[in-house]
Amino acid sequence: HYLELARNSLGSYSFGDLEFLDALTNCTHLHLLTVAYNRLGGALPTSIVNMSTNLIGLSLGGNLISGSIPHNIGNLLGLQSLLLEENILTGPLPTSLGKLLGLEFLSLSSNKMTGRIPSFIGNLTRLGRLYLSNNSFEGIVPLNLGNCSHMLELRIGYNMLHGTIPREIMQISTLVTLSMERNSLTGSLPKDVGRLEYLTQLSVWGNKLSGKIPQTLGNCLAMEELYLQENSFDGGIPDIRRLVGVKRVDLSKNNLSGSIPEYLANFSLLEYLNLSVNNFKGKVPTEEKFCNATIVSAFGNKDLCGGIKELQLKPCFAQVPLTKTKHSSLLKKVVIWVSIGMALLTLLFVASFYLCWLRKRKKNHQTNNPTPSSLELGLPSQISYGDLRDATDGFSSSNLIGSGSFGTVFKAFLSTENKVVAVKVL
Repeated sequence: HYLELARNSLGSYSFGDLEFLDALTNCTHLHLLTVAYNRLGGALPTSIVNMSTNLIGLSLGGNLISGSIPHNIGNLLGLQSLLLEENILTGPLPTSLGKLLGLEFLSLSSNKMTGRIPSFIGNLTRLGRLYLSNNSFEGIVPLNLGNCSHMLELRIGYNMLHGTIPREIMQISTLVTLSMERNSLTGSLPKDVGRLEYLTQLSVWGNKLSGKIPQTLGNCLAMEELYLQENSFDGGIPDIRRLVGVKRVDLSKNNLSGSIPEYLANFSLLEYLNLSVNNFKGKVPTEEKFCNATIVSAFGNKDLCGGIKELQLKPCFAQVPLTKTKHSSLLKKVVIWVSIGMALLTLLFVASFYLCWLRKRKKNHQTNNPTPSSLELGLPSQISYGDLRDATDGFSSSNLIGSGSFGTVFKAFLSTENKVVAVKVL
């Protein structure tokens, strides 16, 4: 019933190493054939499809088997596991695989297979593990993979897949591992990821995903490993404080922003946290897990500060709280207006003082230098020309005081007043 020859040194990596399989077609009661991780080379003989329909397990991984999978592999209707990983198999998946409705484990990782992931995979509803990573598969991820409602592990990373991540996959509530890294997937991470309550590993790094990391990720309470690096996610880190069993988190090389949640320091099982090359800002915690530079990496965030010295971040400067800033802004406005008012009052006071000073000065000037009237000088209120001529002896040169461009001045004696005055003749 069982032939297990795994992990020996059978074969020589040459053609003919697998000819012994021809003889096994007569073993009608063979249930399990395991010759994995030997030194077997050459192509799979077509006779393999004529083995017992009772065969439930065929394991040939870890050899150097070349060529393509025989087209009639679907004749082995009883197969539950087909393990051909780590060989150099080429070509597309044969359509006859869609006949293996009892298949639970299909492992073809690390080969050189091409073509699309066929939609008939969605008909294998008992499939629990699908390993197609590290090949050259292209095209989109089939939507009907969501029909594999018993899937535990889906590994399709390191291919050339494009398009978006189907929401239908997030409906496989039994998923424990979802590995889609190193493709060219676009769009956002579906919010339905929060339905995967048993998911322990999510690996979608190295794609072209964008948008915000959904808050629903915080519902994946079984999460242990979260790899979202090398995408174009933006926004802040979602609230994942309930993922207390998480061990490894890599969010590096995205466009994430905001502050680093302090609760990350309290994840007791955390072994690795990479937040490098993003747009995070604020203070890096220094408690618990953030005390260990071998666990935490945060370089390439120009607005981060603080943290332990091994992180080599700039020091933090005291910042005024937002409420205090608003209060200070209001206070500043009040101070400005009060200052303006005080300045105006001061100016008004100075102007009033100056006007009073001018008036007082003018009054003093008038008191000290009164303008004499004719009466105050003792002059007659009226005097005739004849009187002036007589008083100057006919404007005699003997009475001449002086002359200039503004006229001639004579001395005159007013006999009626008994005074000597000066008379200007213009």
